[in-house]
Amino acid sequence: MSEFIVRVTCYALNNLGQVAGQITEAFVPVEAKDEDEACQRAVLWHGDNGVAVEDDDLQWQCIDLLRALVFKATKCLEVTASELEVFLSLTQGLTGAKVIGRSTSLDMGSEQA
Repeated sequence: MSEFIVRVTCYALNNLGQVAGQITEAFVPVEAKDEDEACQRAVLWHGDNGVAVEDDDLQWQCIDLLRALVFKATKCLEVTASELEVFLSLTQGLTGAKVIGRSTSLDMGSEQA
């Protein structure tokens, strides 16, 4: 498995289901076998495990009609384990950091018994 940081952009949908505008961007740490799987996991996590599909621009997206939002994986960067550790320490702290695709939380700050 490899480590990735995926930029997920959130867009609001209007009452016709069309993109009305961008709301925010989030950078999501993901563990996956390749870039495609990393993008899928990142948008599914934001979209409450809906369905990930490729849009016309070949970007993975998950549409959440109940919340009138669409989440798109707009960038994906493969990183080393040490680069991911720095990212997690800056964004989530040293203990209890979450990485999408890992079965347990990443516990970098304490020893296990």
